[in-house]
Amino acid sequence: MEDSTDFEILDLENVADCNAEEEQSSDTETSTVCDTTDLQESEMYHGVMVKPLSSFGEFEIDPKSQDWQWACDRTSGKVHKDMKTVSTLYNQNLNLPPAALEFIKQSPKLQEEARWEELKAVFYGIYPKRAHSRVFAKLANVSILEALRIVCNKTSSFAHEAILKPINNVACNEYLAKSINCAIETMRSVAESAIQPAEEALDLAQKALDGYNTYTFDESLISEGSQVGYSPLWNSAIENLQLHKRRYIEARAFAFQLEDATARYEKRTQWIHIKASPIFPSDEVDLLFAQLNRLSKLDDTPFENTCEEIQSAYSQQMEIFKAGLHRFGTGPFRELDSLHNSERFQAYDFWVPYQRSSPQMCTTLFRNTFVEAPPDSSYFFVSTPDVLGFPKLHHKIRVYIDVLEAGKPEEEYGSEISFFSVFEPYEFCLNCFESGHGKSLCRKLKRGYGVIIQK
Repeated sequence: MEDSTDFEILDLENVADCNAEEEQSSDTETSTVCDTTDLQESEMYHGVMVKPLSSFGEFEIDPKSQDWQWACDRTSGKVHKDMKTVSTLYNQNLNLPPAALEFIKQSPKLQEEARWEELKAVFYGIYPKRAHSRVFAKLANVSILEALRIVCNKTSSFAHEAILKPINNVACNEYLAKSINCAIETMRSVAESAIQPAEEALDLAQKALDGYNTYTFDESLISEGSQVGYSPLWNSAIENLQLHKRRYIEARAFAFQLEDATARYEKRTQWIHIKASPIFPSDEVDLLFAQLNRLSKLDDTPFENTCEEIQSAYSQQMEIFKAGLHRFGTGPFRELDSLHNSERFQAYDFWVPYQRSSPQMCTTLFRNTFVEAPPDSSYFFVSTPDVLGFPKLHHKIRVYIDVLEAGKPEEEYGSEISFFSVFEPYEFCLNCFESGHGKSLCRKLKRGYGVIIQK
């Protein structure tokens, strides 16, 4: 039976350019040439006649490729006999020669197999070579399904995908993917309608600063007892302006991302993946990419269009997309978690006495754990209340917090009433893949697609 997987070859050209100089300087060993003498006839492969890779040309193979244990490993499943070479080519420079691309274009099944080898090459490319054995060993010690999910989660920004994890054991399947696509149709109009109120709020925030258009001397500011250098009214107004500026730009970005967003059921992860179009770079300041890029900077440093900056921008865009899906999602989205692999939001479990506190009181207690009440856009509750006829000790509430915007909840608050615990999905760190601590406590260099790292 023919595999009808809808597949798109991902573009690794920018990533490849990033690594070209390093590859040339560090890998000076003489490469060997793949054997091309065995020019077999075409054969049937999953319902399609395909030619062997050797019939498309010769390929230089790095002698170090024997150390790449993940090339066509157990996560790949049963693949075409030439896929090991394709995987090796991806791992050499995160790109495929044109001849190899022609080979995988022969059938949807070859494209699907190559796509997975490509994602693994991106995944292992995130980490320094000295860490590859440790990362591979950790993945080897979890189930194949969990290994697949870890790789997909780490490379989702590269693939421009949000991965929806089911809540409360909801079954993911093709039917749910269709429901998600129908919900996206409705969400598009909701997201578009959110732009105007965001723009109006931004205008009001801007008007509150109209009186600060010149540098003038105010003798009252030197009065005895005033805090030197601190202007509380300015501080409050400028923070409000920056908040609404961010909300307006992110509202526009999310509406753009939804225009061509499509959901599918991914057999490898057994979850729902939603692919969105990236917002591409532009030199024009008034365009959306430039405004998004400026949000993450403290000054007007020009965008230099390097591959590192582009990757970082795409990663930032996907964080906006994940948060938007949760904020605007209705219907089937209420049963799915779009923030579980977020780099922007930290997952916590918030524990509140069940008999004592209503769901509304839980929200109040949560907000009281911060020095200042956090903005609504800086946290999301994923859990829904359990209304039970049986005894229960605590509400256990999964909440995602943008700690850069909201700050961390106070550890000492309400130790006898409510408390927080950081949620870590595995017994090892998903940043450095070492045991003994979780990602939230990792002191090593942060690593991920779109994160500028040191080799």
